[in-house]
Amino acid sequence: MTDRRRDVQDLRTVLVVEDDEAVRSLVAAALGDIGGLDVRSCGSATEALAVVSDVAPDLFLLDVQLPDMDGAALAGALRTRPGLAGTPTVLLTGRPDLAERMRHDDAAIIGVLGKPFDVFALADALRAVWTAWRDSRA
Repeated sequence: MTDRRRDVQDLRTVLVVEDDEAVRSLVAAALGDIGGLDVRSCGSATEALAVVSDVAPDLFLLDVQLPDMDGAALAGALRTRPGLAGTPTVLLTGRPDLAERMRHDDAAIIGVLGKPFDVFALADALRAVWTAWRDSRA
């Protein structure tokens, strides 16, 4: 199966996985209501794995420390699903040191965004990471 990510030019759909309900709601509002992106939010790795095929996101935005799986392991598991092998991942974390180590171990982790974050700037920050990744592949 051809990976549809190869033809994606603009970031449209993001799968957000964040176990903290308040942070998850803020991220969804920042990306969806403010940023104009289509957002599907999940509270656990298990939930994300159950819905990812229905969502077919352009990008995964994952918390590093989830209760049922760490963000890097989840990124790898999500990319095993049909059509999602090339889907890039951005980690969202209050522990940038840990996330940077994960990033060096997985080329599909294209960026790290820190917590706390500016709700009004989060979508732009995510798009900047996406654009740099996309342009590096051209």
